Amino acid sequence: MIRRSPTRIVLKIEDLQEYESMRKEMEAKKGTPVTNAWEGPARSKQDIVRERIGYVPQPHDS
Repeated sequence: MIRRSPTRIVLKIEDLQEYESMRKEMEAKKGTPVTNAWEGPARSKQDIVRERIGYVPQPHDS
């Protein structure tokens, strides 16, 4: 297998600003309060995994 040299990734301030604006728009659609991107509300490990895989619990009808 041929390995290529590593590619440099440059993170610009404009990229961070764009990310913050997109994140705020997404949070506004969800209706949850917006916090700083680096510090969020305390969540359990299970909640984090469920969010990452896109699991949405459905209520059980009796």
